[in-house]
This record gives sequence, structure tokens and C-alpha cells, in this order.
Amino acid sequence: GSNLMFNLNNLTMKRLLYLLGVLILSVTSYAQVEPIEHFTFKGVPIDGTLAEFGQKLTATGLTINQKTDEVIEFKGNFGGTDDCKVIAFSTPETGQVYSLMVIFPEVDTWYSLKADYKEYKTMLTSKYGKAQTTVERFSDPYYEGDGYEMQALRLNKVSYASFFHTDNGEVTVALSYMNGAHLVLVYTDKHNDALNESETNAMKYSDL
Repeated sequence: GSNLMFNLNNLTMKRLLYLLGVLILSVTSYAQVEPIEHFTFKGVPIDGTLAEFGQKLTATGLTINQKTDEVIEFKGNFGGTDDCKVIAFSTPETGQVYSLMVIFPEVDTWYSLKADYKEYKTMLTSKYGKAQTTVERFSDPYYEGDGYEMQALRLNKVSYASFFHTDNGEVTVALSYMNGAHLVLVYTDKHNDALNESETNAMKYSDL
């Protein structure tokens, strides 16, 4: 019986903590007099529903390729490169856009891929300052110069990423293998990322 009581108490505590979190969130948002400044992508604030955001982003020249309730995929020119994919992600409950991923066209040699990465890392550094975190390494048995760099990337034996933080969000430049080797940029709005986390946790709690 005591075990059951403990579990019930534990659930009650979790529920109370969750409700308290919701109250704090609503009080904080109520007390927020100044409008929230969202991180921008191509000059568009990363905010609003997928439909609202999609409309603003298509005005920059991108076209919508496909969409679901939670994701829109655009295609077009980014940073002077054609045939880029841009994917916008939204929060599970209120459907607010919180993050975007830019996938550059496939590159077939390691040195071209690394040159693209270094170029974007340099540009981001000049715009946002030095990266807070940088990981650029190969895992055994692979190493740069062995001629198997692309195989290493495909097998997740390469970690190349730099993270740039700002007051309103974060940009990441990275190398990734997704049906081919690609340079990837990820833009995340700080405020809506927190919203995504709280909505995701709320959905987990509601299942308990």
C-alpha cells in the first residue's frame, strides 16, 4: 500500500510542479511589457504559425516544396546558392515556428565540403562573434587525409559543428550526411525554443 501511496504522491507532485510551471509562464508573459524580439532568418522573425511564417518567407523568394501540420519545406536560393532546402519546424501544441534548417546541395568531395564549412563559419564569426562551441574531429579509425573522409561522415565518424549564440537565438553550422554529404545551417529562436520544450513536456505529463 505504501508503494502505491508514494507513486500517487509522486504523480501529484509532478502535476503540481507542472501547474506551477504553467502559472509562472503565464505570469511572466503577462508581465512582459516590452514585445519579445525574435531571432530572424532572412530578415523574417522566427515566430508565428507555419502558415504566417510561410507567407513571409515566400516573400523573400523561397517557394514551398511540401508541408505537414508541423513542418514546411521550402526550396530556393540561400546565400547565393541555388537548390537549397529550408525546413521550418513548429511547436507541437500552439504550432509556433521555433527552428529552421538550411540544407545546402550535396557535395561530393571532402575538401569542397570542408571549404564551404570554413567559409560559412568565417561569415558567421564576423556577424555574431566567435563561436561558443566548436567540434571538429574524426573518430577512430578515421582521420583527415586518409582518403576516406566521406565514408567517415556517412558512418557518423566525423563531428564538424560550430555554435553561435546571441541574445535571441542560436545559429549552428555543421556537416551532415543525409542521403549525401551536405553543409547544414540551423537557426533557432530562443523564446520559441523554450515554448517548444514546455509544450513537449506538457504533452509528456498529460500522458501520465
